[in-house]
Amino acid sequence: MPSPEQQESNYNRALAAANSSKERAKTMEAYIKGISALGYSHSQKVYLTAQKFIALMDIDYHGFFETMMLRTIKGDELNVCITAYRSLKPEQLSAVKTLAQYVVDDFIATQNKTTPPPYPVGIPKPGFGWGKTTSTDKVFISQQTNLSLQEKYTLIKNKLSSGQAVEPYDVTWSVSYENQLKANEAYAKAKAQQDLAKAKTLIGSYFSYTIIPKKNLLGNNINSDAGNYVLKVTGVKENYSGEAMVTVRYTGTDGSSCYAFTGELQASKLLYGGGDIYYAKTDGKGSCSSCAGKGGGNYNFSHTNDYQYTLGAKVTYSSSTWVNCKSCGGSGKTGFVDYKISCL
Repeated sequence: MPSPEQQESNYNRALAAANSSKERAKTMEAYIKGISALGYSHSQKVYLTAQKFIALMDIDYHGFFETMMLRTIKGDELNVCITAYRSLKPEQLSAVKTLAQYVVDDFIATQNKTTPPPYPVGIPKPGFGWGKTTSTDKVFISQQTNLSLQEKYTLIKNKLSSGQAVEPYDVTWSVSYENQLKANEAYAKAKAQQDLAKAKTLIGSYFSYTIIPKKNLLGNNINSDAGNYVLKVTGVKENYSGEAMVTVRYTGTDGSSCYAFTGELQASKLLYGGGDIYYAKTDGKGSCSSCAGKGGGNYNFSHTNDYQYTLGAKVTYSSSTWVNCKSCGGSGKTGFVDYKISCL
């Protein structure tokens, strides 16, 4: 009979590299299928498989449970597993049924969006051996949910720079994250240059903007600067982070007089909008009072056919056409400058 040494070596190497219960189950599956091809008797295969099951109890009970749940193990291989698992302790055998019922109940609760069942008492969770309090699962830095992406990256880089061992999975993740950081940085620089070029075209332009009143729980306004204002772009520059900024003159108003201030503003707010304040480019002209800023109106007229002189019934024909406002020539604007803009 051929020796199972190759299958044993493959199993030991794969088991050492496995990081989770599912991976250990796949390792066990490969071993079972490997010895199935050697021509051993049923009792010989049962013996070898049982030894692996007994040893796996100390490493990861769920690795054994996941093996028994695999749909890819069937026929003679399944019969071998069912016979081999009877070599386990009675409490370990009983736990299989309890754990299987828990998996079913948890699945049903998930489907029905109800409260999930409690985890069975006394049964190890994935990664824990029977009666063990330490998990055999490898905890990758990059998979820790309590850390931000930057914190994971910093931890991995610090371990590498100090010569400590780092899991290959974490190294691959850190390289990918580093490449993404570089791509984001390159995009941000290109975007900043585009914004700077677009911002320069705004110099001399006027914008109207509205600050919406904010109310507290009692319904009282809590921002005294709510109202309608205008600003004029007077220059463009970059801040310390390379972001395009515009220097502006902006108005304040008390309803009867107008005065202006000098300040700075992110160019992106004028270019793309966003935030609580809405900016709209304006030409500074007021709305035409004759047409209320509409630019004109519909002229309706009608005429009647000459039924008195020709055969047929009396018919009145109605029509409508758009006529531009004579005061503004259809623009909806008057020639005077808005009083808020006059003080900029």
